[in-house]
Amino acid sequence: MALQGEDSEGVASGEPAAGTVYISIKLHTKDELASGFITEIEVTTASANDGTVDLSEKGEVCVRDRGYPQGGRGSCISIIRATRGHPLREEDEELNRFLAKVRAPVEHPFATIKRVFRCGRVLATTLGRVKVRLTFVCTCYNLFRALELASAKGR
Repeated sequence: MALQGEDSEGVASGEPAAGTVYISIKLHTKDELASGFITEIEVTTASANDGTVDLSEKGEVCVRDRGYPQGGRGSCISIIRATRGHPLREEDEELNRFLAKVRAPVEHPFATIKRVFRCGRVLATTLGRVKVRLTFVCTCYNLFRALELASAKGR
């Protein structure tokens, strides 16, 4: 049983021409925390609630972003949120610090996709086309990550 991470990141979509409607897209990923590879993706519009996307398998241990509610198919741990009038206890803050360190590698694919592949924006007009484009981008990220791991092993 591998520890998985789930996260989402917004991506702007649309043509840069006058009169074109810009839509916002979210890329949801499931990452293998040990290697950093993206194992599964889902693309939704930004208006879709993060709770509607569950990439975990039954019984799988995963760490989720704050936007994802508790529950789902896997055994998922989310960062604990404070509510108005009910601040976090010290042990909850300590758990959040630990989970933040575990979740940090899940942010790496998004930073690389935006910085290296310059894919903060996708010039496609339909959700299906954006999904195809982001599937190729995530595949390229996995190849890039494999080369990084291979060169680090050779040092």
